[in-house]
Amino acid sequence: MTTWRFLKEAAGLDPVWLAVDDEGHVGAFMTAGSALLPEFVVDVNMFDGALEVIEGLPVLGDARPMREDDGDGCYASWEELAERGLYTYDTEWDDSGSPAQQVLRAMFFPSRALHLQDLPEDVRDVLDACRLSGVVFASTPVLCVDEPPR
Repeated sequence: MTTWRFLKEAAGLDPVWLAVDDEGHVGAFMTAGSALLPEFVVDVNMFDGALEVIEGLPVLGDARPMREDDGDGCYASWEELAERGLYTYDTEWDDSGSPAQQVLRAMFFPSRALHLQDLPEDVRDVLDACRLSGVVFASTPVLCVDEPPR
């Protein structure tokens, strides 16, 4: 189980964080200004080098949209990461229940998934400690976040 916490320095920013699922596949998550992150995210810039490497990888396949384009934003960066094999998610608030809950909602899934072992050793070293246990991205279009007490 992943422990979530508030990372003060992330509040109001939109950094991308990366994680690995139980099958070794890589996912990219946009924070939408939320500071509620997995405990393995210790710095908002910790994935910059890994993202630079991943963005330089060749396209592996198509990006499958997981939701309709509501015209509310630009999804090109999510789509490009999915074309390179990453499962991509955006942070949203689900207010259908009480209290409202933060969720990670799939934006694009890759037609061919990137595996941790497909990455250079220095990127693997960073991502190996960034695991979302109990999660398989391919079967998880929505991931609920367990908010810690404040």
